[in-house]
Amino acid sequence: MKSPLLKLTASFVIFFLLFSCNDSEQIAPSPVKGSLLAIKRGDPVPKGYELFKLSEDKPLDWKEIAPISSPMCQGDSAVTIDGKIYFAGGGNKAGPSKLLESYDPTTNKWTTLDSMIEARSVSTGTVLNNKFYMLGGHNNTKGRLIQNEVYDPLTNKWSKIADLPFDTRSASSIAVNGKIYFIGGVTGGVQTNNTLEYDPNNDTWTSKAGMPTKRDALRLVFFENRIWALGGWYAGGPSNHVESYDPVSNTWRGEKRLKTAPVYPSAWVSNGRIFVGGGGDHNVPAGPSYYDTVQAYDPETKDWEIVGKLPLKIERADTVVLDEKVYIIGGVNSEGFSDKVFTADISPPLDLYYYK
Repeated sequence: MKSPLLKLTASFVIFFLLFSCNDSEQIAPSPVKGSLLAIKRGDPVPKGYELFKLSEDKPLDWKEIAPISSPMCQGDSAVTIDGKIYFAGGGNKAGPSKLLESYDPTTNKWTTLDSMIEARSVSTGTVLNNKFYMLGGHNNTKGRLIQNEVYDPLTNKWSKIADLPFDTRSASSIAVNGKIYFIGGVTGGVQTNNTLEYDPNNDTWTSKAGMPTKRDALRLVFFENRIWALGGWYAGGPSNHVESYDPVSNTWRGEKRLKTAPVYPSAWVSNGRIFVGGGGDHNVPAGPSYYDTVQAYDPETKDWEIVGKLPLKIERADTVVLDEKVYIIGGVNSEGFSDKVFTADISPPLDLYYYK
């Protein structure tokens, strides 16, 4: 059988079909035998078209943008709401912070908003119902925190919510199916495998099945209908553990481990893969070392591969995805605390399909 490429002639028109999540419906042009469509990977393929060529994934090309107001490391408290990035708390030489600021990508500017009730570092934040929840952490007055609070962008105000069952720092959180899951961290001075579920309807916390490996300084992402817990620190030192949780069945399972063992890494999901970048190793006699490696999990091979680098070696850098761009915010490394913010385009590659 001849390759479809041999069937193409100069008279055939190459059409480009770019689907968008914001468009309610797009119709492919009238197909011509042998014509090509360029389709964003993951978007639906029109009837009658078959794969012609897979495009190569784009490398991460980082661009520095407006910095946050002061050098700060937090690691898990940047979120997106209505097209803006919100970044709260964190720590630097002055100690834990109450600061909340938002970034507008259309103007490349940060704006200071209402301060949190509690100063908190190594805390965790997530979004549910367009409200920003900040949970746990540590400050110089109360030590490990049991207190939680929620921010409403419509009123620019913080308010208290139910305390955690245990004082906890260096956990990670994520919102799934109308609930918030708060996992791992340090409680009572020891690492924990706690999995807590918060119900905003009745302002209560419920204990769920424990994570298989006790860890803090980990990161969570939601992928293939499961919450994935990535890296961190456990009793044996830096962790390359990857474990996933099914909120429906309340069960955990082990997954393929990371290539490196990053403490306080960055993590995000795009184009059908999980990405883990940076982090550090605190188990080094000479002091912490830091990574810029980015590795990705491929669900087809069920393995991790090194796919690029962050713009600098960094840990406790916050990460968000907004409008097909990933943002890396603040952090700390051998040079000290960072106020730098970088972004890279992660829009899906355009794969070619031909009409039979």
